[in-house]
Amino acid sequence: MKRTQQILMTVFVLLCLVSAGLYLMYTFLPESMPVLHVSDETRFTTTSVFILLTLATIPFSLRLFKFKGIARDLHTRKAPALLKWGLIRMVMIGDLLVFNILFYYLFEEEPTHGWLAVILLLILPFIVPTKGRCEAEVTEDK
Repeated sequence: MKRTQQILMTVFVLLCLVSAGLYLMYTFLPESMPVLHVSDETRFTTTSVFILLTLATIPFSLRLFKFKGIARDLHTRKAPALLKWGLIRMVMIGDLLVFNILFYYLFEEEPTHGWLAVILLLILPFIVPTKGRCEAEVTEDK
């Protein structure tokens, strides 16, 4: 279990570093970064899709371990299942976070993507794979 928790924590830290790196890269090197010049319809469609995707993914990812099939898998296979489902949860949140940061800058600092990224950053403390949380996820509730 300790190895699984270390792998999940490493992925979590890398996710945070990539997000911070993207933000800092665009903040300190704005003149060398590309900007997408797209139509208003494309911008609206992309923004709408990411709003819906982000708002649907957040509750789904936070409740992921409560679904019966996943909870059963976590209680029977323990560490391998925790690694699999923990990585899936982090990828769900992390991909949206990275893409929202990218689109924030690529769409000339579109505020909607910035706020979606902030919301996803506020979700990160709820998925930190601490030792206690990892053990609680694979322990069956009575």
